[in-house]
Amino acid sequence: MNIGKISNKNSPLITTNDVDIKPATLLDNYMKLAILITLAAYKKTDYIYVDDIFDKKINLKYLGNFMSYVVNHPIAPKKFNFNIQKNINMKHENNVKENFECDVVLNFSGGIDSTAGLLYCLDKGLNVLPLWIDFGQKNINAETEASNYILKKLNKKSLKIKIDIQKQVTKGWKDWDFIVPGRNFIFAAVSNSVLRHSNNKKGKIFLCAVKEEMKKWKNRDKSKYFFTVSSRLFSKDSKKSIKLCSPFEMYSKTEVLYWWKHNWEKKYGISPHDTSTCYYNFTKACGKCRACLRRTISLLAAGYDIDDNLAIHPLSDPSNYIKNIWLPQIAAKKISRVGQLDFYIAMEKCINILPPHLIEYCNNLPWQTLKAIDNRKKEIQNVNLK
Repeated sequence: MNIGKISNKNSPLITTNDVDIKPATLLDNYMKLAILITLAAYKKTDYIYVDDIFDKKINLKYLGNFMSYVVNHPIAPKKFNFNIQKNINMKHENNVKENFECDVVLNFSGGIDSTAGLLYCLDKGLNVLPLWIDFGQKNINAETEASNYILKKLNKKSLKIKIDIQKQVTKGWKDWDFIVPGRNFIFAAVSNSVLRHSNNKKGKIFLCAVKEEMKKWKNRDKSKYFFTVSSRLFSKDSKKSIKLCSPFEMYSKTEVLYWWKHNWEKKYGISPHDTSTCYYNFTKACGKCRACLRRTISLLAAGYDIDDNLAIHPLSDPSNYIKNIWLPQIAAKKISRVGQLDFYIAMEKCINILPPHLIEYCNNLPWQTLKAIDNRKKEIQNVNLK
């Protein structure tokens, strides 16, 4: 089955023989575009030739600009300006043979946010279909173990999709680190394909970003703009009402975790410690990366202990990430108020393991900050996930 081309019209056609996709019956125009965008980002090219048809109302130049916005993360090796064109002899392929009946397609990875999204759906009585994608991520074993355990415990089945770009992910690690360019658009495009070919006239796609992620300009594929434009594009193309959104748009990760601890854990028997976050987690969570640090801060601020599987406590600052990056970002006001205060609460709860530079930092906090910390604790305790 044809997907399209990147680089130029004379490039070899990319097919499902080159990118193993299972089930290939889901492959439609936006799935093809999502795959080609990711491949183009790894190849550092701006030219995309999609082997499928989009609705006449969708302007390909506008679509290229939007895809450029999604991929142009600060870590990107170049500034992308995607030029999306129609491949010759293209045709629309309506390949879906199954009919997925659901209210919500949940992009599920076995992490804190997506697992919270699943519990939220169950709590609201929504007919939810968890979607898990194997695209060759390096932490696939940790994701698989966590997601399988959670789904089995909740007696839920997921839709498992394989889009094999492992070679590109591994080769592109030096440029992109743990980031897979366009990853969330791949999730959204697959979810859109499911909803597009259901009998329902409307549906939601849950990509469970939290408040602090959606407000940061660099999180392009978690921004409010990303959700709004994707919803509009999908709806135009399918002639349905398809909405990409997050149930946690108004809540921080700490607030979601506090609600989890006091409302969901006993009810569903799932703990945040059952989830996986570390992008470098091949055997144990590293404890050194940004993801491990932020996860630990939110867990502690919400009243949880740290994870048992950490190779090292993140707040001991083993890689000097806090000293060299986190604290300067706080000084430059690049960390949100909530992020700062949750960090202070977390340090307060593990003062015995802090290195000298963090103990000194805590001792020099002004009284106004100490008062703000107390107010933040009350905010967390008053959270109500509607």
